[in-house]
Amino acid sequence: MGLGRTLGYLGLFFIPVASTLAGIACGITYWQSGDVNLAGFDVYINSGIWTVCTEIKQLNTQTCDSINFDDFPDDYETNVKAIRALVILGILNCTAANVFLALVLFVTKQMKIMFFVSAGCVFSAGLFFMISMAVFVEEVKTDTLDYAAAFYLIIIAWIMSWVGCGLVMGAKFTDKDE
Repeated sequence: MGLGRTLGYLGLFFIPVASTLAGIACGITYWQSGDVNLAGFDVYINSGIWTVCTEIKQLNTQTCDSINFDDFPDDYETNVKAIRALVILGILNCTAANVFLALVLFVTKQMKIMFFVSAGCVFSAGLFFMISMAVFVEEVKTDTLDYAAAFYLIIIAWIMSWVGCGLVMGAKFTDKDE
């Protein structure tokens, strides 16, 4: 097994891991979290891109609800929906990249153009993850809450996507017809 194949197999590892991390980030409610004081109550808030969870410590109650966009400025809804769409597009592009990479490594070994298609898909996935993170930082995150796990997962997914892209390109340029 040559270096090109090894790099391709590493790409087959990095790309789905990036997709999985982005999927987890998309689904959990920990993009931002923190303690705030509302009307004399200590409230712990953790917010995702789909739901917001609150815990009122003095009352020992916890609730999770879909984000009510009526409680936010007009462009908040647009920005959150843009983040959702970008993360989902990134996941879909990672999936497509993995399919093309698997095809060129295992099925159509002579169609080397698939390396470029796979690299393009995974590069654009990383770009979607990066833009979603930037939109969150600039437009959605509140000053009173801290970044949380999902935010960091999307950063890792972004980096892993681009590492996967580098591995795919490395596989293309070092792959010798066997």
